[in-house]
Amino acid sequence: MSLIMFVFASLIGALFVWASAAVVGVEHRSYTKSLVTMVITGIGTAIFGAVLNFLSIGGGWIVYGLLITMQLFVFKTVFTTSWGKAFGAWVVQVIAFCVLVVAPIFLIFGLALRNSSFGF
Repeated sequence: MSLIMFVFASLIGALFVWASAAVVGVEHRSYTKSLVTMVITGIGTAIFGAVLNFLSIGGGWIVYGLLITMQLFVFKTVFTTSWGKAFGAWVVQVIAFCVLVVAPIFLIFGLALRNSSFGF
């Protein structure tokens, strides 16, 4: 089941990567490169998280900074672009994800809680 979720998340995430590459103006962008970026980033994040968990290193700004740097490096390498465009695409991707995925989820749960009997 987790493999199916990984494939589904990679396919959806690749749309965000492709759209952010288009907004920033990355040359030679394609959905295939976006999908490769998502798969490598997903596997890399899982391995990095497993190593940090094994070493008993929790979250923190340094860990998040290393993960973001890894994501930028993968984007820069796959799309053969500059660090600036990679960072710009990452920012656009995060904003688009928050607006199109996170905000509707909060809206749906907020409306559900408002109409519930919890007394909110």
